[in-house]
Amino acid sequence: VTISWGQEDAFKIEVAEHEKKFGSQKKIGLTAEGANPFRDDEVAIADGQKNFGICGACHNADGKGLVGPSLMDEDWIHGSTDKEVYEVIMKGVSGEKLQLGKGAMPAHEKSLGSEKVLKIMAWIAKNNPSLKKGI
Repeated sequence: VTISWGQEDAFKIEVAEHEKKFGSQKKIGLTAEGANPFRDDEVAIADGQKNFGICGACHNADGKGLVGPSLMDEDWIHGSTDKEVYEVIMKGVSGEKLQLGKGAMPAHEKSLGSEKVLKIMAWIAKNNPSLKKGI
């Protein structure tokens, strides 16, 4: 019996071992309908609450706003759907798009990543039903 240990086979084995140890690293994003896949996931919502700390510096620990606007009322400045809010968090808000005298928002695409952002949004949605599902 001859075993081929080509580069492609070695890579597949490494990926399988990594996924066994750390789980699949597939990219998580909005559904095809633009909805947050973690909205009703209680474990994800709890993770989102824990990860909200980075947001609390501007939006307060309770999400009711400081330098950044409240995320717990019905007044959404840059859109009120999962898709719109996801885009704002991931890409940020520059100075020229500011409204209501609130500060600019940094992009969190790299600092938090998609999965943490979606979990934070799930926590926000649980506490503020005016964040609409989908597009």
